[in-house]
This record gives sequence, structure tokens and C-alpha cells, in this order.
Amino acid sequence: MSIRMIRKLATVAALGLLGATLPTGTAHADEFSFTWDELRSGDCRMYSATWTVRSNGTAHFDANLISTTGDDAWLMHAELFDRDDLYLANLVVADQPADPGDRGKFVVNLPFAHRGTHWITDGKFDSALFPLIDSMKLRSHC
Repeated sequence: MSIRMIRKLATVAALGLLGATLPTGTAHADEFSFTWDELRSGDCRMYSATWTVRSNGTAHFDANLISTTGDDAWLMHAELFDRDDLYLANLVVADQPADPGDRGKFVVNLPFAHRGTHWITDGKFDSALFPLIDSMKLRSHC
């Protein structure tokens, strides 16, 4: 485990806010994976969520979500930070038309109450930032 990952895991243990949630993380030479056990917002819950960011500037997301009331949507921004916790960039939507006013907003509809949804989506970022990435924060809303 690299020093960078040890620092990240210590930070994760000290932080528990939904709005600035840091994940547990694993590192490989050409990618980082950040995993969240569970996040809650309003009537919604996201669990078993993983963002994997790669050195080529692509990112892949996989998570499960559920709403207790239905007719909801989970909105998320994924932010990248360096080892000094300085903001680098937001991931932006890669595989679908982005909101022209907010290219970094990822959205999934949760139309049914108590029915799980498996969400897979992709993002992108400037690959020149990859060597600087140390942590990721999610800003989520339901």
C-alpha cells in the first residue's frame, strides 16, 4: 500500500459526512478504485458504490440504489482531490447527453418504492490530473 493510500484511509476513518464523503480506496499503477458502503439522502439510499478512475481519463461507476417512496432521482457530483485536499476537477458525464448547465451532474431515476436499481455509468476527466489524484468526494442529493 502506498503512502498516498495510507493517508487516504486515515482520512476516511475521520470523515463521515454525506455531503463530503470520502470512500475507502485501493490503488493500482493505472487506476484508483473508491468504494462507499452506504450513503443516504432524503428517501434514498445508495450502497455498494464504486468509482474507478483510470490513467487514460476515463472513470466507471457501479452502485445499487433504492427509494422508500419512489418517484425520486439520485443526483451526484464526483469530485477529485489531491493529497493536500485541494480540488482538482469534477468527473463529467461520458456516455449520455450531459446537462448543458452542469456537465458534472450524474442522475439516475428511482421511479418505484422499495425496488432496487443497479446503476452503471461512465465519466471522464483530464488524464493529466491522474498522477495528482489522492481522494474523491461525492456530493449527493435525492
